[in-house]
Amino acid sequence: METCPSPGCHHIGWAVHEFDPHVWSRSWLPRTFTDPEQVPFPERLPWLLAVVVAFGACVLWAHRRPSSPSTAHRELFGRGSALRNLVAGFVATGADFILALGLVGVAQVAPAWATLGGCALGAVVNFTVNRTWTFGSRAPKSLQAVRYGWVSASSALFNAALVSVLLLPSVPFAAAWIGVRAAVFFGWNYPLHRDYVFAPGPGAVAT
Repeated sequence: METCPSPGCHHIGWAVHEFDPHVWSRSWLPRTFTDPEQVPFPERLPWLLAVVVAFGACVLWAHRRPSSPSTAHRELFGRGSALRNLVAGFVATGADFILALGLVGVAQVAPAWATLGGCALGAVVNFTVNRTWTFGSRAPKSLQAVRYGWVSASSALFNAALVSVLLLPSVPFAAAWIGVRAAVFFGWNYPLHRDYVFAPGPGAVAT
């Protein structure tokens, strides 16, 4: 009886096929996203322009949403304040960065996939801290989770795509990661969290 040679293999019919995520991703993703450091800049430029233009269009849409009227006047460190949101972001970003850096440096995972994994962990931490501490929200958790999931998924894609197209040979992964994360946070995550995901509603804690 044929046995599976490693934990990552799968039986399909009578054959044994080993699943390799690196091979799988390279089978359908452009080289710009799978081996960014090996792609010459002229070949990467069209993808860079496409990703930046798409991100810019989404940022413009996010900032055209009406702001929540009750967010204009907040105590410096009270519920819903920018400082609390920033602290929540630092906590989540720390967890995100540690995981992403470990995946790249220790597990030898491709930068785009490492960024996605870090974003997933950061999303869970950030949602919990923002809901319970930053905003003190009592709105239905399921609705907020769905909205937050959509924002987080789009944020993860933006982060992964931008890191891949900006990862030049002279740019370390950590530097590209930090720059992209800042742009996505201020341009996409923050306005949608403020005015869409955790927008004040009935039952919100005000102190």
